[in-house]
Amino acid sequence: MSYVENKLGSYVELCDDPTPSPAGIIIFGASGDLTFRKLIPSIFQLFKKRKLVNFYLLGVGRSNINDEEYRKKAYNRLLEDFKDKKLINMFVSHLYFLSGNYNSEELYNNLKKDYHI
Repeated sequence: MSYVENKLGSYVELCDDPTPSPAGIIIFGASGDLTFRKLIPSIFQLFKKRKLVNFYLLGVGRSNINDEEYRKKAYNRLLEDFKDKKLINMFVSHLYFLSGNYNSEELYNNLKKDYHI
């Protein structure tokens, strides 16, 4: 723990900011409006604050798109609120997309096979 002196002359304990652990985030319904309006910007904020470093985000949805199309959609959405193109590019490089039908066993087999989940 670290301590800092406050204006009253006493010492206050500071919480050390731990190094983030590796993380995997899977979003079902990831090609929908809610994901791009709320989830992607919120997760980007964690990345921007260095709370997510070694991570991946796997979007799962019914839309027939690939990783690059998903990244481009996320990139364009983030540009609406944030101006740091380099940081946005770094973030979207962690995004992946798996297309499929939620009722299909094949989707879940692909998750296990391709993403070791």
